[in-house]
Amino acid sequence: MLNPNITPSNSEIMDTIQPEKIEEKFDPRIDLALQRTELALDRTQLAWIRTMIGIYGASIALDKGLQLLHEARLESGKAWVRSSHTLAMLLCGITSTIFVFVTLRYWSDTRRLAGLKGTPSALIPPVFVTSLLTFLLGILLFVLMLTT
Repeated sequence: MLNPNITPSNSEIMDTIQPEKIEEKFDPRIDLALQRTELALDRTQLAWIRTMIGIYGASIALDKGLQLLHEARLESGKAWVRSSHTLAMLLCGITSTIFVFVTLRYWSDTRRLAGLKGTPSALIPPVFVTSLLTFLLGILLFVLMLTT
């Protein structure tokens, strides 16, 4: 035990630091916690992707249902607007906007976690590619609803 009144020399400090002991003191639970956090980020992003695909499917169903209702109202002369796509387009647009923010948050958290791990992060993580494809699907649906 070091006496607080006596300052140890550099050689004494170097004698107490041994690489074998440093490796032994490394706690593998930290690495496991970082891996668990990374997998949790991926699971959360995949859940968002699943939710967005479900909302895109619901917006298509809503669009088709409102289109049938709108055609019936046009025939009877009780239609308020000329297009039945407004609500479905709004739902698809809001969903895509939210998804952009969620994906950017995922990208940020993935980069920060890679910094904590001390390893370089992947240039484009696979889950991020899936997110971009889902976003492009939403934009495509929005454009299709806009043009029909």
